[in-house]
Amino acid sequence: MSIPSATEILDLLMKAKPRPTSEASRDARGIYGLFTFRYIGSTSSAAETFYKRIHQRHCTGS
Repeated sequence: MSIPSATEILDLLMKAKPRPTSEASRDARGIYGLFTFRYIGSTSSAAETFYKRIHQRHCTGS
């Protein structure tokens, strides 16, 4: 399996159906976009899930 390019990842994010952040996975890591891509981030630490990153980090400004 090949690693997708940045262009391919952005295309997938733009085509994804928006979902409330409360539905963010509490056990997955990866790339995500918030509110029509005003912010695009990724989870890098093995201990940092989508839910934790969005609901605990963005709220504190880190």
